[in-house]
This record gives sequence, C-alpha cells and structure tokens, in this order.
Amino acid sequence: MGSKGKGDRRDAITAEAVDAARRELGLGETATREEIRRAYRRLARQWHPDHRPDEAGDARSERFKAIQEAYALLSDYMEGYRYSFRPDDVRRDQEGPLEQHRRQFGRDASWDT
Repeated sequence: MGSKGKGDRRDAITAEAVDAARRELGLGETATREEIRRAYRRLARQWHPDHRPDEAGDARSERFKAIQEAYALLSDYMEGYRYSFRPDDVRRDQEGPLEQHRRQFGRDASWDT
C-alpha cells in the first residue's frame, strides 16, 4: 500500500472525518486557517518522535501521524472551499448573532432594550 494521494484524501472528506480531524487538533467547531496552523504546529512539536526519543516511540509516532493526517484532511477541505466576495455575502459573514436573527426573522421590539 502506498501513501494516500491528494485525490484519495479528498474522497475521504466527510462531515464525520472533518469533525474527527478538528478534534484531533484540539479545535472548536469554528477556526481560522491561522488557528488550525498554530494548533498543528504546537501539537507537531509536542508529539514529534524526535522530540523525546526516550519515551515510547511507537505511541508517539502514531499520535504524530494522526496529527499530520488530521491537518492534511482539514487543509484539503479548506482548499476546496469556495469563498464568496459578493458584498452582501461579506456583510452577512460579518454580522453578529442578533443581526443574523433580525435579518432572518425581522425585528422584535421586545429585544431592543
């Protein structure tokens, strides 16, 4: 068996796989590219097999491999994401929860306190 190519990983991108990958990297349900990169780098430094060669090498290697695979899957997922640059979409993405609710359901005078 050879290593998985980029096309093979893209086929493995499911909601469950993305959720497992973000949990492997210790991320919440939302994250920026920078937050993902920082989490990966922090964990890679911590779990790299050469970091502490005196510790159980197999367990360290397996965890490091899982971290690498999680990062690769999230990177592939983000690479295929299409961003909208339409002004209305950008404005919507910058709204807070109250503005989103008002846009979807209208204003409610009882909330304007």
